[in-house]
Amino acid sequence: MNTKEYSEFLVNKAQNNFEKNSKYFQFESKLFTELRPLVYQITNCLILESYIPALTATNYLLERLLKIALIYNDVKIESVELEKLNSLYDIPNKKYVKLTFEKSIEKCRTSGLINDSEKEFLDKKIRPLIRNSYSHGDPTKISNTLPKKSKAFVASFTEPGQLKEIDFEKHYIPTFQSQLFDDFAKQNSLTYFDFAYKLINNIEKRINYFHKK
Repeated sequence: MNTKEYSEFLVNKAQNNFEKNSKYFQFESKLFTELRPLVYQITNCLILESYIPALTATNYLLERLLKIALIYNDVKIESVELEKLNSLYDIPNKKYVKLTFEKSIEKCRTSGLINDSEKEFLDKKIRPLIRNSYSHGDPTKISNTLPKKSKAFVASFTEPGQLKEIDFEKHYIPTFQSQLFDDFAKQNSLTYFDFAYKLINNIEKRINYFHKK
């Protein structure tokens, strides 16, 4: 691919996908400003139809969001002098930065930063099906939603006119596993990112309410 071909590729993707994804560029969070570059990158991935990068970056976005939400909630999003920032954030950072995703979800719920339905979705759907599957390169949870066996037809050079039907379990085969990852990301990356994008706003509203900002 040369520069001209790549430019044409970008223009084509923008023409097809910019309109339906451009709203995510209007990131207005005042509390979670450090997430803006990541939101921008994920939006670009969706426009370019880079679905697995969009999905895995959304995994990181969510994990990071929950941890910094806990930190900001602890420090009460106070404005302080620059020389006091280290002492303000030292203890909350040590308290939350190494939490597992599961523990972050639990702590955010007990702190009132997420509601029951958000916790249920994060803990029962996102964590095992999307986060763990893609972080560990393990398609087991995804393939469990599909039929165990698939049918295929094979031919022989010695009997070219005959086809033999066979059953095989394609979720064991790396080539088909990769296709499974691709298909799942294509079908779910936008919905997943939209959930994370809205969760940022929901959590910010709750922190502002708790601390009357």
